[in-house]
Amino acid sequence: MTDANAARRHGNSWTSAMRLTSHNTMGQRDHAVRNIVNTVLGVRDQLLRDATKYEALGEGSEQAIQLKNSQLRTQGESDHVH
Repeated sequence: MTDANAARRHGNSWTSAMRLTSHNTMGQRDHAVRNIVNTVLGVRDQLLRDATKYEALGEGSEQAIQLKNSQLRTQGESDHVH
């Protein structure tokens, strides 16, 4: 085998290794991006659930305040009648 053939064979081996490494690196990058996207979507979903709960609590609090104000008005009116 000549030095040129050995160099060519070594070069082909090196090129194959680079392609494999590049492919593995791209696969890892794609996997990492999918993980990031899934994490962001999970956070978004949790924020939407929390916002819905918070809104429901706010509506319940508003109804409780209105009821209490109504009771106070009724009590105040009955105090004036006597």
